[in-house]
Amino acid sequence: MNTMNKIKLLPLIVTFIITDLVAQNENLMHKADSLFEIKNYVDAKNVYEKLFFEKKVFTNSMLLKMSFIEEGLGNHDKALLFLSYHYNETFDEETLMKINSIAEKNQLSGFEQNDMIYFKNLFKKNKNKIYSFLLLIIVALISFNIQFFKTKTKLAKQNPYFILVTSIFFLLIINFSIIDKEGIISFENVFIMNGPSPGSDVYKILKKGSKIRIRNEENIWYQIDINDEKKYIRKKNVYLIEN
Repeated sequence: MNTMNKIKLLPLIVTFIITDLVAQNENLMHKADSLFEIKNYVDAKNVYEKLFFEKKVFTNSMLLKMSFIEEGLGNHDKALLFLSYHYNETFDEETLMKINSIAEKNQLSGFEQNDMIYFKNLFKKNKNKIYSFLLLIIVALISFNIQFFKTKTKLAKQNPYFILVTSIFFLLIINFSIIDKEGIISFENVFIMNGPSPGSDVYKILKKGSKIRIRNEENIWYQIDINDEKKYIRKKNVYLIEN
């Protein structure tokens, strides 16, 4: 087979592979749902976790079922993980109430509500609309900028880069996420360190299931904020909320 024929076949091969993977995932999902319906929760959990952790596949319904199973097993950390994913996908108020209920029951930190958290959740919920609005403003500014320079007025000569700088500023807003990554502590009594080193002083100890806000990564460490202070935690001790 010559090179041209191989190139023509490549899209068909890719499509076949993707279709096969989707079919496999759907079969696994159906199997897990069937196990859940007959209350075989342990086996359902194993299949759901394969989809979630290995294949990075989930549905909103699946997330609720996983949180139900984990809460029933006493794994409040995983229950909160799946509920957090569900809330970030749906912004469902009942899900938020359930999250706060589990956190309060287990006396977990990181779930406190304040104006900044409310603003960030509101931003996440409406970020597509906000981005679209900012893009419209940028297009309008660029269009006005072109006309502005054509006038060659005294004002244009004094401030030739004002609108260009403003456009760049809006682009930076779009590319800069004000939403920190979040994570759930996955082990009991995890050390929060003052620095990214095992030899650093321990700042405090967090309970399993507590939520943290992640600012940055440094090798095997997450840089986090606690009480507006920069602290560190090992990545292996955290379930990352990626959506």
